[in-house]
Amino acid sequence: GDDRSPEEQFLSEIRTVGVDAEDEQGYLTRGRDACASLDGDMGYVDVVRQYNDAHADAPVTEAPVVVAAAVRAFCPQHLPQVGQD
Repeated sequence: GDDRSPEEQFLSEIRTVGVDAEDEQGYLTRGRDACASLDGDMGYVDVVRQYNDAHADAPVTEAPVVVAAAVRAFCPQHLPQVGQD
């Protein structure tokens, strides 16, 4: 099993795909916000769009990896929606 905390798992995963997560708390908040939106019945594509709107300075490739990593770490019940079932 993975004995890292969900937070460590999330940060490690997004860094592996090249996200410069220097602001760890900021990225943890982004990940948790994505899960909160999914919990609120927002679709995956809309959550990614919301992320891009909120973080216009981020590369567009960042949103899908952050959202997917957040789902795996913080709200795995949404994995089917992310197409990672």
